[in-house]
Amino acid sequence: MPSAGWKTTIKRICFAVTLLTLPFLFYACDAVAEYSIDNRSERSLVTWPAFETCAKVGASHERLDRQTVAARSTQEYFRTFAPWTDNVKCVVVTTEDGGLLRAEEYKYGTTYVIDESAAPRGPVSMGQEYDDSLWSAAAKGSVSAILTLAIPFALIGGMAVIGGVLGIRSATRYRGRKKTL
Repeated sequence: MPSAGWKTTIKRICFAVTLLTLPFLFYACDAVAEYSIDNRSERSLVTWPAFETCAKVGASHERLDRQTVAARSTQEYFRTFAPWTDNVKCVVVTTEDGGLLRAEEYKYGTTYVIDESAAPRGPVSMGQEYDDSLWSAAAKGSVSAILTLAIPFALIGGMAVIGGVLGIRSATRYRGRKKTL
């Protein structure tokens, strides 16, 4: 039966592990892009949220999935993505052939209206679809992604070492008692 000292040590270890893992609950919460496009025109449109500012959208940029908006309809865009990524900064709306109709600052839950008078302002790069996997973010050097991967492995390794030390110490004490009997 463990002594009171061992019980205190085990409680402290459990408390430390819990305290160290609590910040990672933040990473369990996804980031969200949510907005609507009210297409009042007679043509289908394409929309996507971009991680770049609207001024940089004309060139190559990283974006989330594209979504088609049918003529004379309202389409809600909703996408969750990894919390270690950058924030969505711009909503892009184009014609199906890539003519830029609108690039406006992203605001959560906003409805962007495109009416018949909207004329394309020239071609726009469709951007590169963003890979929000944890491994990809770590490869790009994201500190939070690297910590998200490294700390659980370090904690598990540390717990294994502590468990091994406690097991060896217990076994040594048990052997000592057996010899005295």
